Amino acid sequence: MTGLKNAFIAAIPFATIFLLSAIFQNWIVPGPSFEVLLDPPRSEVSIDSETKTNFSVVDTSPWPKQYMYDIALGADRVGGEGLPSGLSVELDPAICKGDSKGILSIETDSRAVPGSYTLQISGYGADGTQRSAFLLLDVHE
Repeated sequence: MTGLKNAFIAAIPFATIFLLSAIFQNWIVPGPSFEVLLDPPRSEVSIDSETKTNFSVVDTSPWPKQYMYDIALGADRVGGEGLPSGLSVELDPAICKGDSKGILSIETDSRAVPGSYTLQISGYGADGTQRSAFLLLDVHE
């Protein structure tokens, strides 16, 4: 019985190390991350006009971790090659760190084709993390 008791006591440090390793190596507590949020998620713009939408990059890392990498921001049309003709999108800032706010500017010109488009606003972390938000855009004359 004493041998079993000693084996159990000897295993406690290994079990503790395993548990702490699981917690801090992303097995139980997820690693550093972020989200991209738009406000509002729907926008209307007329041909030959401009609209602005607020965006936020929010650090969603659990304590004590923090997302420490640069995040490059970009926009593209869902289901198409590049942005629609006559439409331009600018994100300010184009590169940020977690917990940032910015402005998404959308401009159209006379080449813009009226219709509804879904734009994907993506954040690309320097560690390979990618997060996206979607903007429903109605372009009309």
